[in-house]
Amino acid sequence: MNGAGLWRDRPFVLYWLARTVSVAGSALTYVVLPILVYQLTGSALQTSLLIALEVSPYLAFGLVAGALADRVIKSQWVFVEAARAPEAAQLADALGCPAPFYGGFSFMTFQAYLDTIKSKTGQTPATLYKLAVKQKVYHPEMKAAELVAWLKKDFALGQGHAMAVWAVWKDKGWVHAPSKKKPS
Repeated sequence: MNGAGLWRDRPFVLYWLARTVSVAGSALTYVVLPILVYQLTGSALQTSLLIALEVSPYLAFGLVAGALADRVIKSQWVFVEAARAPEAAQLADALGCPAPFYGGFSFMTFQAYLDTIKSKTGQTPATLYKLAVKQKVYHPEMKAAELVAWLKKDFALGQGHAMAVWAVWKDKGWVHAPSKKKPS
């Protein structure tokens, strides 16, 4: 899916809008809450303590998360940012994926996607490949969108799970990423 196509995807646009409003609200809170505390208490100490408390999760978790992110193989992890565990649980449930929680973050391994595909369909990416060949769905120039459509229609898999299958197929050399055309 190209960048322009992403903006035509209603669920993505709704998510993006909701996330933008959420981030804007959080940013506004970080500015307004210290002003409110100072106006109510007149205490610079209490205002400073509030600001320190607001920043401390970023310092504590941000540094650890950054170090962790630098050390893992990025293609093997899907990081789901979630300041609130219930929202991450709803997202994981909507994706049909198990997602164990660590602190305020949900980590879902690539393997969890594959395990969910196996439990939902009884198939692995390799057996799905064989089935696609047998049903003449597969062809060497196949595009990811074709695979996504087939897996959605025949197996009720969502885009995230279908793209996990695509990643395995690509890794095995069964499909290829589209080549980027150089401008003339």
